[in-house]
Amino acid sequence: MSGRQLTDNRRRIIDALLRHPGRSWMVRELTDTVPGVPAGAVRDTINQFLAQSVMRQVPHRRALTVVLTGTGQERLERLITNPYGDASRGQPAR
Repeated sequence: MSGRQLTDNRRRIIDALLRHPGRSWMVRELTDTVPGVPAGAVRDTINQFLAQSVMRQVPHRRALTVVLTGTGQERLERLITNPYGDASRGQPAR
């Protein structure tokens, strides 16, 4: 994950994921949890998190269903705590 400023939509999605870290999510469920965030933004975020191994796909589900990985949860918690990375050392958030 980059050290760029989090968008409001991305922050709201991450907050929802971190409130229920062991929960499995379908796009529709996550979209319903964050009213006002477009389904496309939720889908894009899920796809990005899958590519970065922040989330993994839950097997044997007809609809795309995902869950945070353990390291993904840690990464998102660090990102929320320090969305700009470690500016004192010029390092981006990981």
